Amino acid sequence: MTSRPRPRDAEVAFYSSPTSALQARCNVPPSDVMVSLHINSDEDWSFGMANAQFLTGELR
Repeated sequence: MTSRPRPRDAEVAFYSSPTSALQARCNVPPSDVMVSLHINSDEDWSFGMANAQFLTGELR
């Protein structure tokens, strides 16, 4: 998953969200779920046309 920088406690709390959902909806045991966060900032995104849309204000 890709995310913006967040406080450590928010990241730790997030891990239980997809794990709980997969267990409840698909009967996937939490021991079978691996979550990996890739952290980046607005500067790291371009959604085409070689523009940095977050930086130019095209996206917020």
